[in-house]
Amino acid sequence: MLENLLEQLTQPTGSPTPLDRLVGVGIVVGISLLGYLIARLLIFRYFARIAESKAPAWHHAFQERKVYRLTAYLVPVIIAGTLAPWLVPASSGARTVLAVSAWIASIVLTTWIINNTLNALLDLSLIHISEPTRRTIPSRM
Repeated sequence: MLENLLEQLTQPTGSPTPLDRLVGVGIVVGISLLGYLIARLLIFRYFARIAESKAPAWHHAFQERKVYRLTAYLVPVIIAGTLAPWLVPASSGARTVLAVSAWIASIVLTTWIINNTLNALLDLSLIHISEPTRRTIPSRM
């Protein structure tokens, strides 16, 4: 009985039914959500703690600019972009649309992460510039 069930599950039966596609979408969403939770756990627990213990100013600048959160958002986009094209037939133009959409979303999100990281670094540099570094005030010309 179990062998017959495994045989039916592993052999293609033609075109997928709407229920098959819905299950596939559910699996992709579930794996993407799991990837997000793991990434958020790793980024917030480990990298953020390391940054907070080594350089608190860096940690607060990255946290204000939401660099950690945006980096965690990148993981499900990559996972969904990789797995989603397998949900549609290879001959369909929808596979190309899904792949291109995933690439565009990951490029936009990566650009957003880089922008926020550079803005956090700019904030840090402005903090250090505004600190008094000289003992005397230079005379005005």
